[in-house]
Amino acid sequence: MFIRPSRVSWVFVISDIVTFLVQGGASGLAASDNRDTSNIGQKILLAALIVQLVSFCLFTCMWCLFTFRASRDPALWELGWWKPINWALGFNCAMFLIRSVFRTIEFGEGWDGKLRTHEVYWAALDCLPIILAIALYTWLWPSRILSPERRVVPPQTIALEESSYKSTDTVEGRGRLWG
Repeated sequence: MFIRPSRVSWVFVISDIVTFLVQGGASGLAASDNRDTSNIGQKILLAALIVQLVSFCLFTCMWCLFTFRASRDPALWELGWWKPINWALGFNCAMFLIRSVFRTIEFGEGWDGKLRTHEVYWAALDCLPIILAIALYTWLWPSRILSPERRVVPPQTIALEESSYKSTDTVEGRGRLWG
């Protein structure tokens, strides 16, 4: 991966928070009665939307890379329990990308653009993708599938963990292991 796994959440959550705060501040400027301030706010808002879109494209690329690499590892790919969550994440990435592209183009067109002045586009390209993404996770709740018992442990970790067990201890309940 091009970002260390331990930093993925931090990088993308911070990116989301920063772009969200910039969008909020820029929206306040864009709503100003002063034409110059309003134009500056619109430009900042569009820049924040573009940064958010690029960030989410990178996240989606990481999901694609992970899925591709996991599919080439038979021991991991055979563990069927995690695949529904993986495919749900992929579906949600597609839905969020549709929404992000729509919002970026919508704000790029300005206040009188076709996308902003026709509600059907908002319903189909902003609202519907989010509803579908949320609905999928209400049906496929991750904590029902992901649990400590099902974690995948690399072989070198198993050797270290097993060496600390007494001869009467077992390593049951750990799920299937790599290799």
